[in-house]
Amino acid sequence: DPDAALAHRAALATGPDPGLATEYRRRADDHVRAGRWGAAGDALLTAARLTDDPDRRLEWTTSGIDALIGAGRISEAGALTRGLDRVRPDPHRDSVLALLALHRGHATEADTLLGLAARTTPTRPDDRVDLARKMVVHALCGWRPDEIARWTSEVVDAAGTGSTSPAAAEARAVAMLGSAISAPGAPGPPPPPVDPADPVAQRFEMAAGWIALAGDDLETARVRLEAAIPTTEVTGSARISLWSQAWLARTLLLRGEWDDALRVVDTAARRIDELELDLLAPVVHWTGAVIRAMRGDRLGAATHTRHLTTRPDAYPVQILPSAMARMQVAAANGEHSGARRAAEPILALATRLDVDQPGFWPWHELYAHALVLDGRTAGAEELITPVERRAREIGHRSTLARLGAVRARILNARGDVEGAERLFRDSLDHLEGLGMPFHSARVHLARGQALRRSGRRREAHLALGAARDLYEQLGATVYVDRCDRERRAGGVDVARTVGPVGLTPQERAVADLVAAGRTNAQTAEALFLSVKTVQYHLTRIYARLGLRGRTELALYVERTAGAD
Repeated sequence: DPDAALAHRAALATGPDPGLATEYRRRADDHVRAGRWGAAGDALLTAARLTDDPDRRLEWTTSGIDALIGAGRISEAGALTRGLDRVRPDPHRDSVLALLALHRGHATEADTLLGLAARTTPTRPDDRVDLARKMVVHALCGWRPDEIARWTSEVVDAAGTGSTSPAAAEARAVAMLGSAISAPGAPGPPPPPVDPADPVAQRFEMAAGWIALAGDDLETARVRLEAAIPTTEVTGSARISLWSQAWLARTLLLRGEWDDALRVVDTAARRIDELELDLLAPVVHWTGAVIRAMRGDRLGAATHTRHLTTRPDAYPVQILPSAMARMQVAAANGEHSGARRAAEPILALATRLDVDQPGFWPWHELYAHALVLDGRTAGAEELITPVERRAREIGHRSTLARLGAVRARILNARGDVEGAERLFRDSLDHLEGLGMPFHSARVHLARGQALRRSGRRREAHLALGAARDLYEQLGATVYVDRCDRERRAGGVDVARTVGPVGLTPQERAVADLVAAGRTNAQTAEALFLSVKTVQYHLTRIYARLGLRGRTELALYVERTAGAD
């Protein structure tokens, strides 16, 4: 075992040993070629300790820290940076510190350090390639596909067209993603032939899985992402594994395999905490927050939301899932005004970045739905129209389904009931065969709410029943209750005369929510009614029952619970 042999000799060293330092440096190269990033970092740091050349010590220490970051050992790498010389200009040091800031989620700091490295005269032949490799990752996290293409070309050109070096391989994997972001649905560059046993294959599997997820191919996404997850103590990259787990959890959520999704989320979340890899916390906790909120686990959802960030110096790949998670948690809690507020960081991003690629960040439906409930149908239509156009051009079915359901709500709010019904059916047709019960349930619920509001109670009852069945399979108890409440309010299979407690089904639904502490606006949102309609119902309820306010109504509802 060459590593064990070197370790014994290093343990015997009582001072500098240039010869042994050189052997360690060569061994580090072997580890890099084999993708053993952690072992490479350990070897470089030992070489730095054994050398008597101060310039080599700085170079090897910096390279060792770089390798530890590549392995995902962020907290360990961060502790070691305190010993770096910060006085002399050094582009290699600055680019490594930038990579550390990147994985900690500090976009502004990373951008400043990368800019400093780019302006400094390189001191090593590989400095320019090293900087370009880090720029590729920086561009991906910054959601700038044009920059991904620019820096990928620089890495590949410098390394050679046929190079199989880890730097060139990672750049090509990110280039696949950049092409998919720039032109969703278009055939991107095929991945180069890579031996599945080759450590760089992990990067291509992750990229291919993410692209398949964005393209609605959930089965391929699951297979490719699962293949990218395994690592050992010495091979593979923990950060690539965590990227894969984040997108696998999202894939499982859409497939309706929520228990498995939560297991992936909880495993990845623990690893992120151990490594202090803050960059990936939002995309992992996004899925956990959504599932636990929809299952009525408010405490569990809050645990996930504590790891979300929309601070100004965060990367878009942190801000987008964080804002979407908060939007979906607010919607699950019936707080659609909260969903609108949660979208503000995305709206700010959208003024300077293209975040409308179908399949990648599906935020438009959430925000547009909240706008419709607020009566702002024109704003909702303006938001979804360009995204619908892009989805139609590439045939992105899940986007067409989700936004079609929003447009159907808009038509229904404007009184075009038949047009709305036609769009709801089109949306369900788009989802046919995709294996996305999560999206199907949302469309059925939206359709049922719209039909009930239009007075078509029997059809609404059936649509809400379909939504309820799907939500029940997912364990989404919050939405099961919502479907039940909508069906009771519709009054189908319930006597249409005033019941033994003196209220019609619709009035009883209003009374239950108000008695539970909901405001008129929140009650209106939950029942897909206008605030004026809720006020009208409350006036009739108080007059009919001789009640003098919400407190007496709450006591009345508690006393008569189950009577109807």
